[in-house]
Amino acid sequence: MTYVENDNLQLAIDSVNAGETVALNGNVTLFSRVTISKELTLDLNGYSISADFSDDYGAVYVGTKGVLTIIDSSESKTGTIYSSVCNAIGNYGVVDIYDGSFIGNYALYNFFYNDTVYGKSSIFGGTFKASDNLAIANCGELSVQGGEIESIDTTNTFTMTNGSVASLNIGVADYNPPVQNTNISGGEITDLTVVENSANKITVSGGSFKCAVNDAYLVDGFKIIYNAATGSYGVIEDNSFKVTVTSSEKVDNLPVKNGQLIFIPDAKQIAFDFKGDRVFYDHSDELNDIYSEIVSLKGKDVELETKIEEKNADTPIKAPVI
Repeated sequence: MTYVENDNLQLAIDSVNAGETVALNGNVTLFSRVTISKELTLDLNGYSISADFSDDYGAVYVGTKGVLTIIDSSESKTGTIYSSVCNAIGNYGVVDIYDGSFIGNYALYNFFYNDTVYGKSSIFGGTFKASDNLAIANCGELSVQGGEIESIDTTNTFTMTNGSVASLNIGVADYNPPVQNTNISGGEITDLTVVENSANKITVSGGSFKCAVNDAYLVDGFKIIYNAATGSYGVIEDNSFKVTVTSSEKVDNLPVKNGQLIFIPDAKQIAFDFKGDRVFYDHSDELNDIYSEIVSLKGKDVELETKIEEKNADTPIKAPVI
């Protein structure tokens, strides 16, 4: 482990071997960008990194070859990366954050350049706030598995399984990412804003929301419940949409999400109406070629997975510094 203080941070980063740890041993004031182009761990160790200069990439910049893990091994967990002017962390590589407080024009910015060059970040803990703009801008891949985040604007791939986000905006990209997916299966979201667009597929299968959630985003087999005591909406699995039938059974009312049973003309065929489109299924077959529905009949559970209506997400392009 290499300890560093004052203005020696870039020198310490350059001198360590890939995979080693650089730990702060005092507060650090930066006068120019720190660039990371190898795999290393930065231990804030209860101290701060501050930067008050302007830079398009950030106070701490992770290049395309950089893999940065940020921890804070101190008991106080008071480690901070702060900038009142530029991004606290700008990322074209891979960043995993477990501890610390991050404040900047953007506390974390995942950049996008093309289909293969973009930042990937996973957040397991820490707090993220904006000094001017938004706490996090995601034009790459962002996974939130913990932490407390003031605001996120995502226009590419976003997943959330835990943690809390006060304001989540799913915007519209003005660049051309190959995939724009948003998947929320856990965590707490206070405010959710979606700019409707067909480019972004949004799926929700869990989490707690202080705002209403469009049920068009729900993964099939889940439902929204409202807790009047907390004023929040939750998403839970809905087993009422599973039913067992046999080839000889006459079913008068089959509970199917997003579809209505129309009739069973004989013992071999069953018909559903999906948004005006009548679809027929043979009791003895499993079909998955129409609207992505998967139907298993004849003594099995019926599970219909209807295609979620696609939606979308915005932010600028910066060429990476290698």
